[in-house]
Amino acid sequence: MVQTRPVDLVLVVSDDDLLFQSDYVNVKDSFSPALRDRVRVLSNTRTRQISGTGSWNTGIMAAYAAFEDCWVAILDDDDEWMDDHVSKCLAVANNYCQWVVSGIIRRGRSGLTEEPILKTQPAANEFFTTNPGVQGSNVFVRVGLLLKAGLFDESLPSTTDRDLCIRLCDVLERNQSMFASTGAYTVVHYADPDRQRVSSRGSKAKIQGLIRFYLKHGPRMTEDDRLVFKTRARELFDCESSEFDAITEVHKPKNFQVWSGEQLPICTGTADLIPDIHQSGLRSTPSKRNALFGIITDNVDRIRPLLDDLSSVSASPEADFIPFLVLFANSNEISDLLKGELSQRNLRGYILARSNKVVDSILMQCHDVDLLYYGGRLPIALSRTVLQVFIFCIVDYLEDNHAVIILDDDKRLPKGWSPFTATNDPNNSKDDNIMIGRDLRTPPNPSIFSLRTNLIDLLYGLDLHHSTGDTKEDISRFCHSHEVLKNKHDWYYDLSSARYDHLEMPVYKRNDINITNSFSQKIYNALLVGTPLCRDVIPPSESGDTDQRGGCIVILNHNYRSFLPLSVQQHAPTINHHDGEVSHTRRSDSFWCQFQKRRGFKVMVQANLFVYHDNQHDTIPSPASMRKTIVEEVLGGILCRETRHRECYKSRRLIELRSWFLRVRGILMTLRRRPYISDEMITSLINPIEDIFDSQCWEDEVFSVIERGFASLKKFEPTPADFSNIPLRQATVGKTMIQIDEADKKELVREWNKARIVSACGILYKATGQIGEFIGIGKEGVSLYNNGFLYKIFDKVTDVPRSALQMLDVSFIENEGSPLILRRSFYSGSTYQGGCGLALINMLRSLCSMNLYHSNISPENLLLDDKCETLSLVDLGRDFRHEESSLLYEDHFNDMCRRSFICFRYGHWASNGYGLKQLKNALRVPSELLLVGFDNFMKVITDGTYPKHELRLLSKLDKMNVVCCGIVAPSNHSDMPFPTILVDSDDNVVLKKVESAITSTLSLFPSKSLALVIEDPYSHESYLGRRPVWFYYRHLRRFQERGAFSIEEDSITVIQEADFHECTKYHIFLLVPRNPGCHLLIKTCPMEHKVILSNVRRLVHCLEHVISFKAIFLVADMSKTDNFICQYEASDMESYQRALHLIEQERLVDHLLIFDGSDTSHTQELNKTWLGYNSDATHSLEGQQHASTFHALQSIKDHPSYDANDLVLQLDSDILLHCEKFGSGLAECASEFRKETNLITFAFPIPGSKELDCICRYIRKEGTQPRMEIRCSFLHLDRIFAILPLSIPPGEASSSHRFCLRRGWWHTLDYNIRVRGLKSCRGSLAENHWFFIHPQNDLKQPEIIQDLHLVSDLFSSKSCFMSAIESKTAWKSQIGKVDLQTTCGDWLHLRDEDTVVVFYLLNTSESDGSQSMLKPEFQDCGVVILDNGSCNYEDISSRIFDWACNMFGTSHLTTFRLCNHISVFSEKFTNCLQRICSNPTTKIFIVNAKGDFDIKECILPLKYCDECESMFDGLSCACMSEIGSDCFHAPRTDLPIEVPAFGMKPSFFNSTTFYTTDSIVEGNLKIQLAACVKGHDSITGAEDVCVRVHSECLTGDVFYSRKCDCGEQKLNFMHKMKSEKHAVLLYIKGHEGRGAGLHNKIKAYSLLDNHDSKTHVDALVEIGCQSDVREYDAACLFLKNTLHLKSIRLFTNNPYKINAARKTFGSNNVTLCSMPAVVGRHNGKYLREKVELCGHVGLLKE
Repeated sequence: MVQTRPVDLVLVVSDDDLLFQSDYVNVKDSFSPALRDRVRVLSNTRTRQISGTGSWNTGIMAAYAAFEDCWVAILDDDDEWMDDHVSKCLAVANNYCQWVVSGIIRRGRSGLTEEPILKTQPAANEFFTTNPGVQGSNVFVRVGLLLKAGLFDESLPSTTDRDLCIRLCDVLERNQSMFASTGAYTVVHYADPDRQRVSSRGSKAKIQGLIRFYLKHGPRMTEDDRLVFKTRARELFDCESSEFDAITEVHKPKNFQVWSGEQLPICTGTADLIPDIHQSGLRSTPSKRNALFGIITDNVDRIRPLLDDLSSVSASPEADFIPFLVLFANSNEISDLLKGELSQRNLRGYILARSNKVVDSILMQCHDVDLLYYGGRLPIALSRTVLQVFIFCIVDYLEDNHAVIILDDDKRLPKGWSPFTATNDPNNSKDDNIMIGRDLRTPPNPSIFSLRTNLIDLLYGLDLHHSTGDTKEDISRFCHSHEVLKNKHDWYYDLSSARYDHLEMPVYKRNDINITNSFSQKIYNALLVGTPLCRDVIPPSESGDTDQRGGCIVILNHNYRSFLPLSVQQHAPTINHHDGEVSHTRRSDSFWCQFQKRRGFKVMVQANLFVYHDNQHDTIPSPASMRKTIVEEVLGGILCRETRHRECYKSRRLIELRSWFLRVRGILMTLRRRPYISDEMITSLINPIEDIFDSQCWEDEVFSVIERGFASLKKFEPTPADFSNIPLRQATVGKTMIQIDEADKKELVREWNKARIVSACGILYKATGQIGEFIGIGKEGVSLYNNGFLYKIFDKVTDVPRSALQMLDVSFIENEGSPLILRRSFYSGSTYQGGCGLALINMLRSLCSMNLYHSNISPENLLLDDKCETLSLVDLGRDFRHEESSLLYEDHFNDMCRRSFICFRYGHWASNGYGLKQLKNALRVPSELLLVGFDNFMKVITDGTYPKHELRLLSKLDKMNVVCCGIVAPSNHSDMPFPTILVDSDDNVVLKKVESAITSTLSLFPSKSLALVIEDPYSHESYLGRRPVWFYYRHLRRFQERGAFSIEEDSITVIQEADFHECTKYHIFLLVPRNPGCHLLIKTCPMEHKVILSNVRRLVHCLEHVISFKAIFLVADMSKTDNFICQYEASDMESYQRALHLIEQERLVDHLLIFDGSDTSHTQELNKTWLGYNSDATHSLEGQQHASTFHALQSIKDHPSYDANDLVLQLDSDILLHCEKFGSGLAECASEFRKETNLITFAFPIPGSKELDCICRYIRKEGTQPRMEIRCSFLHLDRIFAILPLSIPPGEASSSHRFCLRRGWWHTLDYNIRVRGLKSCRGSLAENHWFFIHPQNDLKQPEIIQDLHLVSDLFSSKSCFMSAIESKTAWKSQIGKVDLQTTCGDWLHLRDEDTVVVFYLLNTSESDGSQSMLKPEFQDCGVVILDNGSCNYEDISSRIFDWACNMFGTSHLTTFRLCNHISVFSEKFTNCLQRICSNPTTKIFIVNAKGDFDIKECILPLKYCDECESMFDGLSCACMSEIGSDCFHAPRTDLPIEVPAFGMKPSFFNSTTFYTTDSIVEGNLKIQLAACVKGHDSITGAEDVCVRVHSECLTGDVFYSRKCDCGEQKLNFMHKMKSEKHAVLLYIKGHEGRGAGLHNKIKAYSLLDNHDSKTHVDALVEIGCQSDVREYDAACLFLKNTLHLKSIRLFTNNPYKINAARKTFGSNNVTLCSMPAVVGRHNGKYLREKVELCGHVGLLKE
């Protein structure tokens, strides 16, 4: 391979897989060191064992991927180049040259023979009979020319070089500058006659190659050429002339019959390959079954043939189904035309117009849909979504429906086709199957992707038509009868990934081409709409699994889940095209199928459900539209792959697309040069197609757009909207119910029940002579309207409760022998859909007054008048009863009220059929969850309303013996004996009015308790000026002369008749006189710019809960600008100042003190007063501030609210603070200052225990006083000022004249306290429930600041927190310590219950959600309160807190305040919940405390099962799955074992403990767990336990197969167990073959044995299985909850096992130990695929 001109890239392609890395290395090492880096070793990824053609093409495509324009030189493995071969070829090639030929020397038994050298550009016919001197190793061609020629034909086992040269000649322009010859011999061919070669005499491959070569090129040969070709074949290769005779009789094309009787065209031979279903759809049941067909159309002409088929089905006595059509008119202009078409054919159906409002309501719920782009026709993904969701919403209105079929409008139904044929298929179970019928005839892919093969068939067909000579008929019969491509899979598809042998081998049309004047136009139309010339799309003959939709979808009504797949959006991302247009990718159907499988449904191809794809009405799209379609298809195909494979697939697909593009242009060039092509054919056929394939347009509009689109979409994961959940939750912003209009519902029901309605009309006319108008229908009969009356015609003679009905003015019409007719006055209105509580109450009260009850109340039989004031029962029949006994009536009445209440709360579900079905299920057995608030409802019905609210308020105030200073209300209360403060002013005006009212009242009643009343404090709609309670609460504490009173609260609640919620009508603040109190000082600096706002919020909220401060001061020290631990910049200062501004705006503090030291005279005065030192220093020598603190304390002392002996609580803004409203910590502290008159500072407590702390400690254990706690302490300011100025001891004085102090000023204060005989102390407050912790600076880094926030929130929460953390190691290590001792994460993970309810407060005030938790099974659960920072803990959070404490006890309650405004369901929010809950199986209920709450409407991430009324996550609920923390009923036994040696010493275990479980359903598999445990007696709570989770593998574990590494891994681990104290081998039975099962695994092995190019993933998918359906959650839960392991060392390479373990145990409790495998001859390929395709880590040694 040594060349004087080194090659740029050497591609070595093996026709087999290279199994070992050593094979690759050995091949590269065989090259010279200088060339080795340019060598790439590849395996053939195309057709194998066909004369190397697949290998050549693999290499050429790789060269094209590496260099878009390059020379390709081919060297066969039995040939040799001379060292100047490349240089001589390049030397003769000019800039225009495309093909260079060099001479070949043949080395044989007789020596060297020089073959003739081509000197001039050859013509194609020179290669017909012999090879004039070109074979593989002297091919030196531009890669672009090779691609235009179509590369090597991978269906030819021989004669490949000649075939390629013919096509090169056809494509290459006849111009001598395009071709060159070296004129020299530079290639040696080793023709060893003793070696079996393809060209050996009698070789089967050679004979087969000659036959196929003749099939392709024989039509172009002259009579003499054919004779010479056959003679040469016989003489050189023993290929007899009879091989070129016709081998079968020529068949005429057959037609295909559909239900309408029409005969449709198919290609000859197609009928022999498809199932005969003529008899399968014949009726085998006593009566026909209803089947609903959903069809999308925007073209009446296109859908007419399908309507003819369905009409014939409807009329045929042979058919076993009756169709009902739902047609989505994807064009507003055709709705009326479609109605006419249905009427003309007497077909039942409904037209869903594009303009129907339900269409846009569905689109609004879809993801990645902008309605601005889709005002007119919808793309296919959205059209299918609209149609399917609409059917899903209405199908439950249509009783006795057995199937739903989704069809496109260009499909035809074969004679005998039926949706129920699949029920006879033994491969089809009655599970939740989505059955797919494939297309026959026309490709489902973009039609242009069949253009290459169609052009090939056209080209060679025209060659055959224009063949000459006496043997023309012979060659014609030969070509028509000889079939090369026996496998028809994808034979029409140009870009198939499954095969390549079909691309250059023609299929001849069985009847001769008829060239007429319109031939070119017909062919042009056929090519561009995808009509097959010779290759029909053949549907599969066997049923099996699939990931793609097909020609039709059939879903049979097996059970309540059957139609759920229709509720899922076909989600596809959007693409921005070259011209700015936005569209969706294709393949949304594949995403849809994949999603359905994840939901637990099977998607199966059914052979007998194929449909005929009729494209006769398709129009040719514009060239730009074709190119956009290609972009959509290619990007969609890429995104269907797993994320990790997309980049590789995209690169390969783009290369294939470019190659396809060049080949199409090459075929067009070839056609243009054929002698029989007329000018008319060039003008009408070739030129228009060449215009479509304009190179620049494709570069700009296809290739570039795909690259850009992929860059933005490469991580796209479909998240389709699931419409089955929308009716079951409250509408959120932008999400509304899918509401079926009353008129639409009426039309649907009328069409569906046409026969019953016609019969009822006949009965009414016969009895009364009246013609009725259809109103409604039920199980009992049909309701008709006439002349102000409603007539209910019962379907059959029946008894009805006449006496009860007559009490409602109902009369009866009886006609002997006919069913009864009920007559009453007609009520107008609309079907009830919840709400309107007063109307419902009045109806129930009215019925109660007559002792009447209805046993089946539902929204369907309730009618609401147009004014929404009166509700009427309209379904009067057998369900209506009268009960004389009051005792018996009470139970019936209560039951009716329960049903009515559920209708009131959830009647909006009935806005569509599916929701109505869910509601009816709930009405049958109402759960307590659905009856939240029912007691209030009954109280209003039975007791009436409360007395007048104002009277209750006055009575309450009188009993409290308080003076009311005013009521804050939206309107004036002139009848009240106190002033009204209107709320329609701005905040400051309202506050001034409140302040004025309190001041004036205090002046009149200085010693009395005052009351301030807030009307409707929690109403969201009663008035615009509503402010939350905390708004008033906070500012009452900022009132002037603060400290004159303390604040208590009370309220008056009422039940609202509109919605039966108990709400607060009046909130009462009580201002109780008290003694003077305390001031709060918070210290901060710009270094805290990121956290100051949340820190101040947290501190103020926490402290205000327990202390009423006279004033709150925040001092911001800006006097120091450098030498910080975390240096801030100018932008940080701006952020800091914005945060301070927000603190002021929120009125968190009363006074913001900014100290920057710029006023040096003021600083000097402060230092003189405090330190007796005349200096302008603001900080100590070591950098601690002091001047800003002096300034703040001086400001407090000078403030008007300050009184003698007031205390100051000073603290740093970054501390973690916990204060309970438990006892009175401030009173204890004040008492200590009163007792000890020389006490100066009282350090705020640190975490302690009752055993450790007494109430106060004045002396440390080491005999010294506690130091003054600068980070958080109470100060007696008067006593400090009494000892000023402080004396600076020698050790504290600064050595620099620029500073006063060497270090912090508190050291100086400590010195002065000690030498003057004063005291400082540290003690406990509120029985150890007050304390603070200081976080070190290294915990304030950006990457972990969120954890610090969570811990800060935790500490500032309420008393329940103590019982949750006192058992934690982190708490024990913190006792007696100020600085935070452990990482933040150690404080979290507080909740371990199976169920946790999270109340998430979003600037709200009240919720009824707490009532829903009364259900007994929720008694043992955790409660978490999260506040996003926009609520105050004295508001709704306090209500929930108090309720939760009473309900569950404090041990179940955790409160967090997320002061960073984390949005709900964001990643941070989810992370917060994960940090709080230590049990990974915890089911978390999110309660958004804003308005009404129903547990079913606010679940994340759970779903609700109507069957077992349980919440569940994943794919199956409690009634379908046994997985759970307490489900492992695992018996065990002692088990001695011996592990075989296999190269090691045998391992003996005298005793292990063996566990096993019953069958468990996990995902789609039924599994069993078996565990071999070493060290069982002490394994509970063990850490770092050696664990392997091992999936069942019979071939590897029992027979020690070398195809996989399973047996080896198991044995290695069992030997490892011997050296471990604790070890567990957990074996999962049911995981055989990655969940596919043993049978399917062996099928996949067999497939791989015959197709070396396939991966094991490909093999599993091809046999109809998923690549891996195993899950490991149950295994990990067994380890944690049954064996009670604390942390593990997991021996595995599987990323899914790793993730499951980390999810269960937490990342910090799982250590990964990889298990490298020994690569062998049999398992090398599989192991590399596990690494490359499955992401296994550590499997292969480097």
